[in-house]
Amino acid sequence: MKLRINGNSIRLRLSKTEVAAFGATGMITTAIEFATNSLQYVLKKETNADAIYADMANNTITVFIPTSMATDWVNTDIIGLEYTMNLLNGNKLHILVEKDFKCIDSASGEDQTDNYENPNKNC
Repeated sequence: MKLRINGNSIRLRLSKTEVAAFGATGMITTAIEFATNSLQYVLKKETNADAIYADMANNTITVFIPTSMATDWVNTDIIGLEYTMNLLNGNKLHILVEKDFKCIDSASGEDQTDNYENPNKNC
């Protein structure tokens, strides 16, 4: 699972295997390690949620997706789920969860064999 943070925006991109694991277990976790600490990021189904939301505690960023929305995303061709969350301080947090596509130009150098076929590959 890839994490991208830009200002008040968070984006998670999952490979085919990660989407399947999320569908089966309701949660997927990844971590990045630093010299003295680590940061975990989690995608989790939430039965009591009406909308996508995110929180951070104890060096862990968790994005919660309502169970019905998560099930639809896992089992259909829906590419991404998006929501803008109102924060208590009046700001907003933009949240995007996507299926990860293969790059068209293959210039990234990363292994993309487990990514979804890019719908724009014939452009």
